[in-house]
Amino acid sequence: TYGITEVSSPAWLPDGYTLNDIDVIYLADSDFLYINAEYTCEDQVMHFEIVDYTAGPIVQVEKTSAPVELFEIDGIDVYLFENINNSAASWLTDHFECHITGVVDVETLKHVVLSIYSK
Repeated sequence: TYGITEVSSPAWLPDGYTLNDIDVIYLADSDFLYINAEYTCEDQVMHFEIVDYTAGPIVQVEKTSAPVELFEIDGIDVYLFENINNSAASWLTDHFECHITGVVDVETLKHVVLSIYSK
């Protein structure tokens, strides 16, 4: 609907997770787009956020002192790390910043990210 071709929905999710909700904020006058897809498994939640940017990324993501893992897919650097309550994956495309957070381990998030680009 919004012409996004740089990133898509995950083709793989951890066992039991299903799409529960999608929230979209689109401001046509400023061309701002924010998408949050919520995936749930019982009481566990995983969020996939896509935010467009023009002058630079705007989202700040907190992390613990644990090391950050970096991997590359299709020329995109993906950062995997832990914050206090979740694990997170963050990366930038040419027009979007993308974040996945959830109460899953970083290897699981890595598989989710890889499935986004394996279609």
